[in-house]
Amino acid sequence: MQDSIRRASGNPGVVLTSFDGGVRYSDNTRQAATYRLGRILLAGDAAHVHSPIGGQGLNLGLQDAMNLGWKLGLVVRGMASDALLDTYTTERHRVGEWVLRNTRAQVALMRPGPQVDALRDVLSEVFPTPGVKRHFIALANGTEIDYSPSDDSLVGRFAPSRSLTSGRGLAGWPVFVVWLRRSGRDVLRRCRNARTPGWLCRVGISGRRLDGGLAEALDSWFGVPAARAA
Repeated sequence: MQDSIRRASGNPGVVLTSFDGGVRYSDNTRQAATYRLGRILLAGDAAHVHSPIGGQGLNLGLQDAMNLGWKLGLVVRGMASDALLDTYTTERHRVGEWVLRNTRAQVALMRPGPQVDALRDVLSEVFPTPGVKRHFIALANGTEIDYSPSDDSLVGRFAPSRSLTSGRGLAGWPVFVVWLRRSGRDVLRRCRNARTPGWLCRVGISGRRLDGGLAEALDSWFGVPAARAA
């Protein structure tokens, strides 16, 4: 440890007098090409490794498990076709790429040198901007997820904070909702009419506006039922 400190600091006179313990980690960054290969499914550190800077790995792994768990449960119980498991890689691999990119950028900002010093100064001028600050906070907290990039700001993203008074509230169960504006307030109510404009929500993620019909949206976000796929 003393030799390492002397080498890193460039000061050969450093003397280490006591050592209570330490943690060793690196900025090794890797990601599996796919999170599913037949019956093999990867999640968490098995699917991606990166620098622990920012503490983003816990959120990333838990969200992997949440995304995969209910899909695996439906397929195992014969309620959805095997193809539903392929959406796990489709949705989560991109999120992993974002976290790896983010941690790489943070590690780069810790490097010594006048160029990096200048970059840190420039960023420090930008960060106070409210929109920039919100973006980076959401990125680090794992709430800047977009499972279906499109012009619609809600599709494939976390649903707005609203209180649902009905619905089973279990991971993987669909909730069909419609926003109505009454007396200046947004009112969220459950709707049973498939032809009514609305949203299909899943595990806190907005599915899609139901322009193409409820059946199409259900197939897209919950998989084709096993019986129909057969």
